[in-house]
Amino acid sequence: CIVDAIVLSVHFWVWAAAVYVDRGNFMMDDGLQWRVVDNLRLKAPMPPPRSTTRFPLEDGDVERIEYVPLLNFAENPPKGPEVSARDYVLNQCKDAMPPLAFLEESVRETELVVRSKCENQLVAADLTQFNITEDMLFAIVLFTFDLCLVAPPDMYSRENCFYACLNEHLRRRDPQFLKLCHGYLYYLMTGLCRLPAFSENYYLYRGLDAAGAARARVRCAIGRTVHWS
Repeated sequence: CIVDAIVLSVHFWVWAAAVYVDRGNFMMDDGLQWRVVDNLRLKAPMPPPRSTTRFPLEDGDVERIEYVPLLNFAENPPKGPEVSARDYVLNQCKDAMPPLAFLEESVRETELVVRSKCENQLVAADLTQFNITEDMLFAIVLFTFDLCLVAPPDMYSRENCFYACLNEHLRRRDPQFLKLCHGYLYYLMTGLCRLPAFSENYYLYRGLDAAGAARARVRCAIGRTVHWS
């Protein structure tokens, strides 16, 4: 099944940016949301009515507020001729995210993963059923890709990884960045939206370092709806 642990982890990271900003507060988007039900365990996604709960923003959390919700990129390809996800990454994304390292190596490895998935008959059947193209699968796999698979740990930092760099830029809500990465975000968000919903009878877990865990214990009260970043 294509909805494995790799793909599930994407939901936490990507939807973290799906918030609206309004006069120094943020308001939850009406997209995928997660509810704390017991300590730090998160119940599966729910599609509740849009919340009007507001919480103060931390200093420096948002640099610009002219923001396009990530859901807007689903089923919304850029204008012009069709371009592959690979080409978007090696051109527009590369230019928009200078900290990226070993990008060509990451792309080659991602292509191998995509090819192996597509050669699996069960996975291929799922891709066909949910109308998920190879470019969409490529975008999802690359987002979960870690540089430890192509480079020794002493040759890069976390900020050089594609997912970390993309998340950092998404938190800035920079319209120019979103425009440059429209092609990649189209494939990523369309693929994620076409994936079948994860059953709410299971728990999903998000890894946190010590500092993040301490903040979560303070801020994540039982019953509060949160977006992870």
